[in-house]
Amino acid sequence: MVKENNVDTIILGGGIELTGFKDVEPGMFIVIKKIVGSYTRTLSDKHKDFEKLILNKGSKEIKAELKLKEKSFDASSKIDNLFIALDSVLKELENKAK
Repeated sequence: MVKENNVDTIILGGGIELTGFKDVEPGMFIVIKKIVGSYTRTLSDKHKDFEKLILNKGSKEIKAELKLKEKSFDASSKIDNLFIALDSVLKELENKAK
């Protein structure tokens, strides 16, 4: 785990950065990693210029950024249910990057 500006950033393999997920229960975090990993695999397969997927979880919103070599896409979703918000923001990125 890497600390940046007093916010915990978790660097996962495959170009994934998660910020603000420190307070998530360990069981939920395993599911989050699987969801994010699955979308990242799909995005990196479709986009050979894939660089990084960044997710920032605030108290009321998840923000995501997909970085390709020459392009960047942003998406956000309000959090009522963490898994639904995560799926929503990742689908939005997937659609924007088509």
